[in-house]
Amino acid sequence: MLVALASLTACTTTTIGEPEPVATTSAPVFASDEEALAAAEKAYAAYTEMSDLIASEGGVDPERIEHLASGDVLEGVLATFERFRDESLTLKGETTFDSLVLQRQDSLEVVAYLCLDVTNVDVVNEAGETTVSPDRRDRLPFEVTFEVAGGQLIPANRQLWQSGSKC
Repeated sequence: MLVALASLTACTTTTIGEPEPVATTSAPVFASDEEALAAAEKAYAAYTEMSDLIASEGGVDPERIEHLASGDVLEGVLATFERFRDESLTLKGETTFDSLVLQRQDSLEVVAYLCLDVTNVDVVNEAGETTVSPDRRDRLPFEVTFEVAGGQLIPANRQLWQSGSKC
């Protein structure tokens, strides 16, 4: 996921501490933590793939991502695509992620930690010059909240996670 370009995304930079156990009264939507993690991985992979595609095309037709994100994640990525269009920017490369760890799940959401990797991602202007800061961190830890919609997950909130990061 491009927008994975932390330097260009509108992600919240709130520091998240160690996870606190959260008592939930609603039954999890997934039968196991493994199922929840697999669904989160699939949802985030689809989101990053579409995000990278739209950004690689200069932010054109951003509505293609609307079924793959919601909430703050959707607002942030749409703002990024608008910037790509306004400034004639193009994404080169592919965003990846790893180290996906489940924090919790219930009937409304799944929360997981992951390491976003933009090592092989560049953003170039019309002249083909990089616009990425040389100080950019290539691996970023995030806490991602996925909404449950029809048994599927959709990334809805993403916050930079500092404490306990394994990135």
